Amino acid sequence: MAPLLLRLQRVERTALSMVLSGRAGIRPMMALRIEHWLGDERGGSAEPRLSQQLACDLLQARRAAKRANEPSKVRPAG
Repeated sequence: MAPLLLRLQRVERTALSMVLSGRAGIRPMMALRIEHWLGDERGGSAEPRLSQQLACDLLQARRAAKRANEPSKVRPAG
């Protein structure tokens, strides 16, 4: 099935492999390609994938900020 996805959507094998193995985050264009290939009715919607990616990225940023002893919350202006 993966070779078909690669052929149909022009996704590089290494990029797909890195996303599937958790070594790289999914980007909007890849999410849209998966959505196009799977379709909404088969769980291919891009929005949940991107929401999960954003949540993961934010968690990693908070952890990095905590390790660096930087505030992780935005302070109000003024």
